[in-house]
Formats: sequence, structure tokens, C-alpha cells
Amino acid sequence: MAAGLLEAADVVAERRTSLTITPSVLGGTSAQDAVSSLALEVSYDDGKTWQPQKLKEGKGIWQASLKASPEAGYVSIRVTAEQGNGGGVTQTITRAFGLKP
Repeated sequence: MAAGLLEAADVVAERRTSLTITPSVLGGTSAQDAVSSLALEVSYDDGKTWQPQKLKEGKGIWQASLKASPEAGYVSIRVTAEQGNGGGVTQTITRAFGLKP
């Protein structure tokens, strides 16, 4: 592993934790290029099932409060961002981070 990089298994969080998402658009400078909406889904079973999460937005930063069940070992996340110009992206990270026992 390179210095300064972490593996997902090295990162653990409490079962109740907050998640902050700050999207950025590469090469876009106009207001229409900006992220206009964001959706977050989480999975506690490696992506077999997904649960939409409520997000609070403020000044281009979105926050969610996560609450994992006692049997969950990892959190997978899927974020969908849409832009005012019609563009967008969905990114999925399986086992984004682990959970403390």
C-alpha cells in the first residue's frame, strides 16, 4: 500500500455516523455545470439491496446520517449527481468503509 493511502478495510466508523458529500465538476465553470441535485443510497449487504438516504444540502455540501444494523459489517455507497446542463454521474463504492463491532 502506498504511503498516505487507506484500504477500505482500514477505515471504520460507528454504527451511527454522518457522511458528508462534496461533489465537484471537473472543467465546468458555468452555473449550469454545477451539481443541481444529489441522491445517496447505502447498502449493508455488499450491494444486494439499497436504501435511499435523506440528504440535507447547504452551499453545495450534502450530509446524511447513517444508522447501520448490528449485523452489518461494511457500508457500500451509491451517489447519483445531476447537473443543471443535463449531465450527471452515478458512482458506486462497494465496502466503502467498515463498521465498528
